[in-house]
Amino acid sequence: MTPSRPTRYRLLTLLVLLCGLATLAVDAAAKDKGKGNDQGPPAAAGGRSHAHDAGHGQTAGAEPRAAGGPGRGAAVDGGDYWRRDWDAADFLAAGFSAAVLHELVGERPALLEQGARPLPPGIAKNLARGKPLPPGIAQQRVGADLGAVLPRVAEHEWRRVGTDLVLVQAGTAIVAEIIRNVLR
Repeated sequence: MTPSRPTRYRLLTLLVLLCGLATLAVDAAAKDKGKGNDQGPPAAAGGRSHAHDAGHGQTAGAEPRAAGGPGRGAAVDGGDYWRRDWDAADFLAAGFSAAVLHELVGERPALLEQGARPLPPGIAKNLARGKPLPPGIAQQRVGADLGAVLPRVAEHEWRRVGTDLVLVQAGTAIVAEIIRNVLR
């Protein structure tokens, strides 16, 4: 004996609703596993993540932070905090930004005047962290004067790409950091 038509529609509707609820539950659980708000994996040193330590005292073996921490508008203390040799993971967690770059340049804004032109929108969209530099993109190494101001990051080099300053991995050209619209 087969169920009547109204019963089949009710069962089908119930099945669709249950699938929708299951999808919502899985989606909500996946959102909680994001790496934002210091939910990433704990760092090997001390069991705490780098993002939590940035600006809050010292991590094991790190140098003292500048007053107020990096990227918080505090004085750079002559730039000594940023002018040391960096491990790539520590550098990316420290929060280097356009504001910090302008503090490091200080009284020499001519260092950022490179005659740069913005990238076309389609190419600029392809320039992203974690991806290799797009093929055929116009890139140049930074000059010696600007390079002396920028932080040194192990196995990485700074490149000029349009009006952006890009930190790339030396061997693979994978983009580690992009500081947008700082070059003129």
